[in-house]
Amino acid sequence: MSGSVSGVQARFREKHPEAVYIHCYAHELNLVLCHTCRAVPEASDLFDTLESVYCFFSVSIVNHQKFSDVQMLLGLKKSELVQLSKTRWACQVKSVRAMLDNLQAVLKCLEESATPLADSVDLAQATLFKDAVLETLKSMRTDEMVEKLYNEAKAICDANNISERQTGRRHKQRRMEDFTVESTLGTRAHLGTEDQLKHSLFYPCLDRMVTELDSRFSDVGAELMKGIQACNPAADDFLSEDSLDLIATHYKMSVRKEEILVAKQFLTSRKREGAVSDMGSVYKLLQPEMFPTLSSVVQAALTIPVSSCTCERSFSVLRRLHTWLRRTMGQDRLHHLAIMAVEKEALCGLDHGDVIDRFAQVKPRRYPLMLKGPKK
Repeated sequence: MSGSVSGVQARFREKHPEAVYIHCYAHELNLVLCHTCRAVPEASDLFDTLESVYCFFSVSIVNHQKFSDVQMLLGLKKSELVQLSKTRWACQVKSVRAMLDNLQAVLKCLEESATPLADSVDLAQATLFKDAVLETLKSMRTDEMVEKLYNEAKAICDANNISERQTGRRHKQRRMEDFTVESTLGTRAHLGTEDQLKHSLFYPCLDRMVTELDSRFSDVGAELMKGIQACNPAADDFLSEDSLDLIATHYKMSVRKEEILVAKQFLTSRKREGAVSDMGSVYKLLQPEMFPTLSSVVQAALTIPVSSCTCERSFSVLRRLHTWLRRTMGQDRLHHLAIMAVEKEALCGLDHGDVIDRFAQVKPRRYPLMLKGPKK
């Protein structure tokens, strides 16, 4: 897809040079978090352990039933552990929360089983959100946040009688002391003190995420991104003529100066009324009859996608439609069924009676047999 020589985006831009290739922001954010946890050994161990615990209780019916019984015995709300997913970071968050909610039940089941576990929006608004996440991560790099997390972790350990002692530590080889490496070399830092937590886990995770965010979310050119930001009412240079010219030039359009002046006055009054919140609301207010060039520029900015998750989910519909019972289905019917499945929200809003009536008015497919005269 992203190959600069023979990838899909490169071939597409040969015919449409103004097209903009965007790597899905949701996927990029997921890669930021995945690569961060892969680079920090302690974070990688955490999620490997979560996956092992999930497999331990889900694969075995006996262990799963024991887990449910212990939940009932401890008075916990019945819930399941969540499987990890490499493509959906929300699953990672849900898995951590599920483990914290059921930690007492998990520890009690493991003690009784005595089975060891192996160690193991629109683009402008999305960019603002990304910048907000980046600033939030940078603001978290404080001693106060480290102290808070350390106290929370220590409280969980104390409540569940988890020891802080270190087991099986391995030291780096002396010949590697003068080098900086990202590989683990089989060593793990001891996190028994607040200072060790800060330097071995918390700060490395934050620094890695900040670096990944800076390097990954840079697909759109700076000039084009500035033009897109000018269409966003939350931006400082909203409806700036110089910035709007950047995106207009990219799409071979022009923006009239008088339209920008009138639009500023019009949108400022509507913004005070609360009618202007994002680029979508701006586009709806800029009627093409009144603002022909400016509405076209905002429309072009809205067509640049932020995420491809919705499209990819629609691709997976085909697997559920084209089953072995429907192998003889023609291409046209399969195409129409796929559209109905993708647009199911709009389909559910239709009146079934109207659909049946329209179908009844279609030219009938069956014709009565012709009456033949008597044979001579």
